[in-house]
Amino acid sequence: MACASLCPLTPTAAPAPLVGATKTCTVWGDPHILTFDGKRVDFYTPGEYWIVKSNTVQIQGLYRATHATSGLSVMKQIAFGGPFLQGHKLLIGTDVATFDGQAILSGFPAQWNNELVTAVYDGQGTTLQEGRDGKQLHIVHLTLPLGVTVQINRWMEAAEGNYVNAKITMPAQPGQDGHCGNFNDNQADDDRLQIRARIGTNGVEAGELLFPTPKFAISAIPHPDINNCARPKLEHAKGLCKAKEHKFIPSMACLVDVCFGGDGFAGSAGAAGE
Repeated sequence: MACASLCPLTPTAAPAPLVGATKTCTVWGDPHILTFDGKRVDFYTPGEYWIVKSNTVQIQGLYRATHATSGLSVMKQIAFGGPFLQGHKLLIGTDVATFDGQAILSGFPAQWNNELVTAVYDGQGTTLQEGRDGKQLHIVHLTLPLGVTVQINRWMEAAEGNYVNAKITMPAQPGQDGHCGNFNDNQADDDRLQIRARIGTNGVEAGELLFPTPKFAISAIPHPDINNCARPKLEHAKGLCKAKEHKFIPSMACLVDVCFGGDGFAGSAGAAGE
């Protein structure tokens, strides 16, 4: 699909950016999101997704499961690109930090900057996620053009598996949408199913990926997409599956069974593939 004005290498095609009052979107856990307009939404399916998709600022998240999340995804990497970075690509994960493919932020603590990006890696900041108090912090602080600032918390515990949380603070931009919502001061249209209806269900198109890895084939997942389960039904499924499996994070298999098969399927959790 042609990327037109959203192509990372065509910054001059974008309308003038907006620089005004800022709001914050937070991405944490497996993964949960508090949108710019204050709506809590959850996205569980692996893939590469738009966190912020606009005519100026482009931010993508790479979601994958860890051994501790029962098949549910966490954010493994976050990437920045598009016109506000003049076509350059910035990538941060737990074990990678690159600008246009070249390593940055080697060591801890560390700092790196150029004419577009200031990056500081230290142990200063908030946890962004409950249950983290007292744990050692490894945080990347980014200062980017157009008033965009980002805090990225790296979690690298063997029992959990590696993942990142992110807090993005920025002003609204032209044509904005994504998992962080459309930044229009209206919580009501930031429901997960509404966001997916606007930006698509197949994640970032291959030609628009900011990540160097191939696109994850979401359509190849061998069971229904849990992201298509409405929030009230999904919350109900979580309760049933937690009780059935006696664990805090219920399995993807059980959630899929209950969401798309009915409550009785909680008794046969695991029938669907992960």
